[in-house]
Amino acid sequence: MTVPVPQSTGPRPLDLQPGGAGTPPRWLARCLASALLSAPVLLHAQDVGPPTLPGRDPRPPVLVPPGQSAPLLQAPSNLRPPVAPSQAGPTPRIRVREIRVTGNTVFSASDLEPITTPYLGRDVTAEDLSALRQALTLKYVNAGYINSGALLPDQKVAEGVVEFRIVEGRLSDITV
Repeated sequence: MTVPVPQSTGPRPLDLQPGGAGTPPRWLARCLASALLSAPVLLHAQDVGPPTLPGRDPRPPVLVPPGQSAPLLQAPSNLRPPVAPSQAGPTPRIRVREIRVTGNTVFSASDLEPITTPYLGRDVTAEDLSALRQALTLKYVNAGYINSGALLPDQKVAEGVVEFRIVEGRLSDITV
């Protein structure tokens, strides 16, 4: 005995919902909406590991292929071996009578005086001179001259005169 299979011309199961033809069930729509809305929360909740220290790169170093020479790296000049307390002497100081700033065209000497004046007429250390160099550089950087800065060249301080050299960077070309 063969039973005829009636062909359905009526509505499909998804069409039986109150929203009309072709709308998915409300529970399915709610599940999809909550999944999509909670995705950013889940992404932000991921643990990225411990924070890294400034200047430390957690990525492995790039390996140099055989036959090629590795780039030369130089240690920063301000790193010195630790001095044992018994060998440590007094910190060398110099009496600053005058601070000469050369190479500056953006700012006049009177513009830089508020930065240099606190160092005049007193005994300063190398750290003090480094702080002054950084303050002069920040004057330029904060004014928008991000490729300019102050240098403290090697020099013999004669009669308390310390020279700082300003290097004012110039934009040579713009390529768009």
